[in-house]
Amino acid sequence: MGEVSLRPLTVEDVREVIALARVRKDVVQPIVSIDAESTDKLKVSTGREPLQFRTFVHTNFIALKRNGKWEIDNNSVKQETVTGPSYYDPDESVIVE
Repeated sequence: MGEVSLRPLTVEDVREVIALARVRKDVVQPIVSIDAESTDKLKVSTGREPLQFRTFVHTNFIALKRNGKWEIDNNSVKQETVTGPSYYDPDESVIVE
């Protein structure tokens, strides 16, 4: 088995992934969360939460570090359209397409 890197995620890692996402038309902005699955694999979620009852789109993708550079796994990019409830009416439903 190969050697495992214990290097933590750095601010530069996060900046590089954000820069990659910003130039993609298929990735909704802004980035909402970046979760490290390992030192070379990140799960990224983007989009905005609805403030009032409305439809919005968010994107999830995996970023992988290969040869010292981060890249977006094109096969992992998934968009979801969600109709969100108003924060003022807890009885409204959420519809996921």
